[in-house]
Amino acid sequence: MKLLIKLAAIAAVLASFVSAKAQPSTPVPAVPLGYCQLTTLTASTALTACADGIPAGATAAVIQAEAKNVRYRDDAVAPSATVGVQIAAGAAIFYGGTLSKVRVIEETASAKLNVLFYRTP
Repeated sequence: MKLLIKLAAIAAVLASFVSAKAQPSTPVPAVPLGYCQLTTLTASTALTACADGIPAGATAAVIQAEAKNVRYRDDAVAPSATVGVQIAAGAAIFYGGTLSKVRVIEETASAKLNVLFYRTP
C-alpha cells in the first residue's frame, strides 16, 4: 500500500510538469544514458549520427523538435519534409523502439533535434 501511495505521488509530480506542449515523462524507473543535439537535418538523419552514437544499453529516448517541425520514421526508411510522423516545434515524444532505425529530417531550414537516451526495464 505504501509503495502504491509513493508511485501515485511520483505520478502527480510528473504530471505537474506537463504543459500545453507536453513534454513526455519517462517511465519510472528509467536510467538516463546521455544527450545529443542534432543540428544538420537537411537530409534524412539517423540517431546514430549523434556525436557519441546511441549509448550502449539505450532502449528508449525522448526526442524534441526545438525550433522547427521535424518528421521521423522508425522503420529505417528515410522520411522527407512532407512524409513521416511530424513532431511540432517545441513538442517532444517518448520513443521506446529500436533506436537505430529512427530517421529524422527537418520540414524547413534550421531545425534542431534534442535527444535524451534512457535504459528502461
